[in-house]
This record gives sequence, C-alpha cells and structure tokens, in this order.
Amino acid sequence: MFPWQDLIDTYRGNPLWLKLVGTMIQDLFNSKVSDYFNYDKLIVCDDLQAILHQQFQRLSELEEQIMSCLAHAAEPLTTNKLLDEIKVSPSELFSAMQSLGRRSLIEKEQQNEQSIFAIAPIVKEYVKRCFRQN
Repeated sequence: MFPWQDLIDTYRGNPLWLKLVGTMIQDLFNSKVSDYFNYDKLIVCDDLQAILHQQFQRLSELEEQIMSCLAHAAEPLTTNKLLDEIKVSPSELFSAMQSLGRRSLIEKEQQNEQSIFAIAPIVKEYVKRCFRQN
C-alpha cells in the first residue's frame, strides 16, 4: 500500500484530520509520509486533540459511555453487546447511537448480516487517553 493511501485510511479520509496531520508531516518530516510512519501512525497531534476535545464536550453522559465502551472493546460491538455493557433502555441507546453516527463519531459495519459498531482508530486512541471506562 502506498504511504498516502495508508495515511488516508488511518484518518478515515476525514479532510480536517488529514490537513492537520499533513501539516505536521510537512513541518516535521519534510513532507515524507513514509518517515512519519516510522513512528506510531496514530499520533493525535495537539490540533486534532483540541478538535476532538471540543466534539466530546458536547456529548451526553450516555454518548460518552458508548464511546468509552467502543474504545475499550477489542473488536466492534453489536447493539446487543452494548446493551449488556451499558445498562439503559434500547430506545435510549439507539437514540444516542444515531446521534453519534450523525456526527461521524461511530462507524457501522456489516458482519454476518448483523450491524456492528466501532470507532475510528484515531478517535479510539483519543478516548483511551482522555477518558476512563465507566
């Protein structure tokens, strides 16, 4: 895989995230993505951390719990597993999940004809660093 494609995949094609990490790569690595990947490719630069922090300040307590649960899970989770982990009614969970989805904070995948949910690796890193699991 080409370094640029790996960078795009890592940051989920998010234009703002790519701009911020691209600026860091330009400033620190003479625009060489391959040099950047000699280090941890999930670097949450200060600018990106500030943006994520701003988004997380607007989350409800339930949305924070969902994000923490997904961040600490080894693999994507089904809604049933989330309901087992977070003791709320299905309607409350589903409403919070839709809200997080609209803000592109969670990702939905299909596995064995079932929806599973996860968060982008960079968001996962931020959550693990900044929040404790409830």
